Amino acid sequence: MFDDFQRGSSTPETRKRFGQSMAAAVALYGGIGAILIGATATARHVVEEDLVQVEFVKAAEPPPPEPEPEPAVEPEPEPKKNYRKKVDRKKIKPPDKISDEKLKESDGPLAAAGKTGPMDGYLDGVKGGTGTARGTPKVKVTPPKMSKRNKKPRFPPKARRANVEGRVTFAFVVLPDGKTADVRIISGPRQFHETVIATVKRWRFTPAMRAGKPVRFKKKMSITFRLDDPY
Repeated sequence: MFDDFQRGSSTPETRKRFGQSMAAAVALYGGIGAILIGATATARHVVEEDLVQVEFVKAAEPPPPEPEPEPAVEPEPEPKKNYRKKVDRKKIKPPDKISDEKLKESDGPLAAAGKTGPMDGYLDGVKGGTGTARGTPKVKVTPPKMSKRNKKPRFPPKARRANVEGRVTFAFVVLPDGKTADVRIISGPRQFHETVIATVKRWRFTPAMRAGKPVRFKKKMSITFRLDDPY
């Protein structure tokens, strides 16, 4: 299109044609540019319209399962009551007056007793006994004798400083070999308990005798402690 325009061509007709050509070119390129700009704007609008914001909603949690119903508890049956049948008893009325009639007494002989006596026995006999047996004679027990070497418990210094005196009662067992055992305090000031128990455990006796044999013997004694004792 621009081949007709050579350098040095400066005729009025040539310049007119050149101006028309330029105007047509500008109009052509302007139209093309406008079309491109419009297409770009339209595409951008389409793209903007196609953008859709999507929000994900969290699924709701399923409701908890309903609790299983508790098994019904059957009540325990009431124990059957064993009622005895009521007996119809005749009502006894008290007498209106006391009878003057005397009871007749028998003058006949008493019934003969058997060889074994009555079932209830006797005060001094046994059930069914004849009353002829003799009781077992009691064997006499000779009490033990205290050795002369046994010493009296010493007066505790603490009790003397506290001005305590009194009577102590105690019990013990004399064994068949003459030794003592099971010493225990029955009564008395506690300040003397220890010395009494320790001393009695060292005592010796001639054992108690029964039928010529040594036997155990329970014994109870008392000792009096006075502040004026020499020891």
